[in-house]
Amino acid sequence: MRVLLKRALVLLAVLLVLAAFGLAAGVLWPERLPEVPPAAELLVIENVTVVDAETATLRPGMTVEVENGRIRRLAPAAGESPSGLVVDGTRKFLIPGLWDMHVHLPLKLSTHFHLPLFVAHGVTAVRDMMDCRNPSHRVFACLEDKRSWNDAVGRGELAGPRVMGVASFIVEDPSLRDERFPSFFTPGNESEARELVRYAKGRSFDFLKVYDSVPRDVYLALLDEAKAQSLEVVGHRPRAVSAMEASEAGQRSLEHARLFLEECYPGAEKLRSEDRRYETADRRAMVDEHDAFQCDELFAAMRDNGTWFVPTHVTRKMDAFADDPAYREDPRLRYIHPFQRKVWSEDADGVVANDPSPEGRKAYMDFYEKGLELTGAAYRTGVPVLAGTDANDTYAFPGSGLHDELEELVKAGLTPSEALVAATVSPARYFGVEGEYGCIAEGKTADMVLLRENPLSDIRNTRSIEAVVLGGTLYRREDLDALLTGVEESVGSLTLGAKLLWAFVWN
Repeated sequence: MRVLLKRALVLLAVLLVLAAFGLAAGVLWPERLPEVPPAAELLVIENVTVVDAETATLRPGMTVEVENGRIRRLAPAAGESPSGLVVDGTRKFLIPGLWDMHVHLPLKLSTHFHLPLFVAHGVTAVRDMMDCRNPSHRVFACLEDKRSWNDAVGRGELAGPRVMGVASFIVEDPSLRDERFPSFFTPGNESEARELVRYAKGRSFDFLKVYDSVPRDVYLALLDEAKAQSLEVVGHRPRAVSAMEASEAGQRSLEHARLFLEECYPGAEKLRSEDRRYETADRRAMVDEHDAFQCDELFAAMRDNGTWFVPTHVTRKMDAFADDPAYREDPRLRYIHPFQRKVWSEDADGVVANDPSPEGRKAYMDFYEKGLELTGAAYRTGVPVLAGTDANDTYAFPGSGLHDELEELVKAGLTPSEALVAATVSPARYFGVEGEYGCIAEGKTADMVLLRENPLSDIRNTRSIEAVVLGGTLYRREDLDALLTGVEESVGSLTLGAKLLWAFVWN
């Protein structure tokens, strides 16, 4: 017995040594980034149909010439094309690069796990909605990481979208305040709120993101100081204020489709005063007692104040379909890291556990469908709508999720061309860069997506991607497939898994 025990201990020790060696080897082993195709001096897409989403028109038989990352010529095809890298656009459709206006790029290893997925699905620009808590963290990507990614994308060294803006990080629970980083918390008073804004401005964040738990006086101080510092405030509607107040105070964008359901029913004011998780009865009341007049007033205020709305319908769809095995077994999960898949699965389980009864599940479904209806109503009133997915939230797939959201916008009542505007023209206007991006025209940055099918006849055709042009760099279909294969390999990579595990352990 002692001999067997001794042998077992020796074997265990050997296994531990081997595991430690394997972990160390994985951490130290260099990992190559996905390859970016070489940029051509001159790229010519000939005889292509250019899609003008804003006017819902097609311009067939066009030639697009790209030089130094810009569209130098857009004209009807005539005679022989100039020498260069020529792409035949016959019977194909060219749209501007797509934007996802609500994403989360959480990890330093997002360069392997997430960024290539956006390019592979024609998403050439994003608005990132959360920085990290600790700038020295070895796992989570921070402002400086994302700025460096942008530089690398611009140099043609990294396969990823342009990160057009990064929001600051605020911890929701004041008890989690870290004295080393005093501004990363929900401020407790007006003075701390102003301190937070000045800190965010000093770090050169593009905007400040607020969450549900910000107190009313703190929120108003945040907005006031942000206006003084020329810093935009975006994000959730804090529970302590109404969406009307948030719009009047100058919040630049309000996120998530639950907004109008929460605001437009008789119990809205009482709900704002309570800090608790919604129950089935709350969702039923928001749907069944909806007050269209209240929403009409809110829509008019948001329209007049220029408050943008980013509904992220794919997040509410997750709530509605969390118990659906077909939804839960999406084949795109092969591009999601096992750690992240586990978090997603647990989150979906939690939604179902909140009320698994038929009545509870129907309340979630009705809530989701009512949200779609209200987005359509808001848009028809003139509320400016942006396409965003909450990418990397549960079942909000990076890259491909933008196409999911475009379909949701059409379900909401937007036409395919209007949905495309929400993912192209409108984001460029939001950022004030419509001179550079948003449509296909001479002088614009060459961010484009070549499709096999017409997206104006069916929004699902945005998925029929033949090629992507990012800053003049052409990704052919085989290049895009290679990016997808690379991500699938990365999420299963033992070396990248070891790096991720070690970074978590180190912190």
